[in-house]
This record gives sequence, C-alpha cells and structure tokens, in this order.
Amino acid sequence: MSKVFFIIIAVLSVILWSCSDEDPAVTIGSTPNITEITVNDKWNPRLQQKYKIEVRVQDPQGPDNITGVLLAVKRDSAGSAIFSDSLYDDGAYYNPEDGDVLARDGIFSNRFLPTEISNPPQPGLYIFEFIAHDANGNQSQQLQVAISFGENSPPEIVNISTPDSFSVFALDSIITVTVSDSNGIEDISAVYFESRKKGIGSAKLEQFLYDNGDPGHGDAIAGDSVFSTILKIPFLVGKTGLYELFFYAEDSFDEINELPAVRELSVSNYAPEFNSLNVPALIQVPAQPQDFTREIITATVSDPETLADISQVYFYSLRPDSVLANGGRPIQLRDNGLPFNINNAGEEVGDELA
Repeated sequence: MSKVFFIIIAVLSVILWSCSDEDPAVTIGSTPNITEITVNDKWNPRLQQKYKIEVRVQDPQGPDNITGVLLAVKRDSAGSAIFSDSLYDDGAYYNPEDGDVLARDGIFSNRFLPTEISNPPQPGLYIFEFIAHDANGNQSQQLQVAISFGENSPPEIVNISTPDSFSVFALDSIITVTVSDSNGIEDISAVYFESRKKGIGSAKLEQFLYDNGDPGHGDAIAGDSVFSTILKIPFLVGKTGLYELFFYAEDSFDEINELPAVRELSVSNYAPEFNSLNVPALIQVPAQPQDFTREIITATVSDPETLADISQVYFYSLRPDSVLANGGRPIQLRDNGLPFNINNAGEEVGDELA
C-alpha cells in the first residue's frame, strides 16, 4: 500500500514539474560543487617561488561537464578584483606550469608567484575567491580563502643532542633539538627527523619531536624551543649498522631549515630465536598423484626487537637422494591466520592465529 502511494506521489510530481510555466536554468542536482580547496595560507614574496592551488569540484554529470574554475583575488571580500586567472584539470598538458597531476579527475590546479598577484606585493591578507562553471551554464557556490602575504625567514636548528648508539638494551633514549625562528617559536609547525643507512638507499621519515612538556615525548618544558622525542623499539625494526639522522624544522610558511642537520647513530640488532618446533615424525606418501597429505609444521619464534623485526621463517627439505626439495628453495612458514588452501599452498597454509 505504501509503495503504491509513493509511486503515485512521484508521478504527480513529474506531471506538475512538466506543466510549470517556469523553466529554471538550474535544476536540482545539476550544479557543480566545490568540495575542497588546498593552498598554503601564508605566502612569502621573498622566495620568488610559485605557490600551488588545488580546488576539488564535483558535478552530478561528472568531471567532463566542468569547464573550469575561476580565481579572483581581492584585498577585502567586498572589494574589486586586483587579479584573476583560471585553474585547470588538464594534467599539465595544455598548461605545463599549472602543476595539475591527473587530467579530468575533478581537481583543478594552478601555480602563482606572489608578485603575479600584486607587484610589489603588499603585506597583509588577500582574499582568494573561487567559482566553478559547467558546460550547461551553471556555476558553483562562491568560496573564499584568506591568504597572508609576508616576509619570512626559514627556521634554524641551533643544537641537537642524540645518543651515539641505540639498541633494545638502551631503550627510552631521548633526542632533543633546539630551534629558533625569526617569527617566534610559535611559528614552528613541525620538527622531525629522517634516517638513512649511511651511504645506502633513501631517507625514511621516522619521528616528530615536540615542545609540549609531555614526558611521554621526553620533553621537559613546554615552549622553551627545545623539541624532544624518545627512541623506542619500533625505530629498531629492520635496522642494523650506522645510520645518518637528518633533522628538519618547518614553519607556518612551509619553509624548512636550508640545510638538514645530520647526526650519526649506530644501531644494534639482535638475532631471533626458535622457542619451540613441532615437526611430525612421519608423513604418509599419498596413494595417488592427485591426492595430498597435509601435516602441520609449527615454529614458535621470538625477537628482541619484537615480531615486527622478523622478516621470514623457513626450512629446507633434503630428500633421501640427497637432493633438496622445492628446487632448492626454502619452504616458508606463515603467521597470517589464513586457512589451508591447496590452490595457494604457499600463502594459505592453515595458520591458526595471525
């Protein structure tokens, strides 16, 4: 009964809409919508670098229906525009300098110098206003973002204190970094360090440091320009030997200390151990080639740097003719909790608990 009622209501609605004398230019579900704006809210004209703006737009007819995003810059929200341009969704094909990554994904991009907006740029707030348009003549809501123009110098790392070595037997070692900034310590947005095995590979982001007076981060006094962190077991996973630590401080302008501060750290890593083995003494040979016999082999292992540091557990099988089975390759044991599957016997081995 209720289903019929809703069908009748829907039919009547369609009839009333078709009989209306008005022909609205914008119907429900046809207007593009700006859902996200990504841009640094502080621009430094001194750097002479281009700042990227990204605007994500959704349209009920899909991204192909969006014709563009217009930008207008004002000194106040009610004033006239002092600069205008467009953002593009072309994968930087037609506009190589716009910085767009993927064409027709609904993300419109462009990059601008502060001196393009205002030359010479005056310090203070600028209102960036965005409107998206579609092929049907519809336009989105008007969104505004306030961006501050101002001179800035990157932060500096004044001092670093790190241990010379680190291992599971020297846990809770504290690293401290003293930072200064021309706009005050409150302008620092992040302090962190990366690690790289000396002379090998690329750097990996490790940990952030904090100036919040939290003992959990090893910091003694909040707001004293000394940022701290505690080295714990996760840092040891997959590491052994001499590592370089690269320290960075970043401010609200997204500027980073010009040269990374580098320290060396010797990392010790200890071997895993077998705690127990469970191997059947006898395995029955299958009667037919298409048959199989299944027996569970288990190994309980431990590692000083936790199970996260164990990369693999395996064994070799030496046949009675003194030839290694499995083509001489190791046979892997798994700790993934997957039930046995003969069609994927290398991964789904019947482990009970991941």
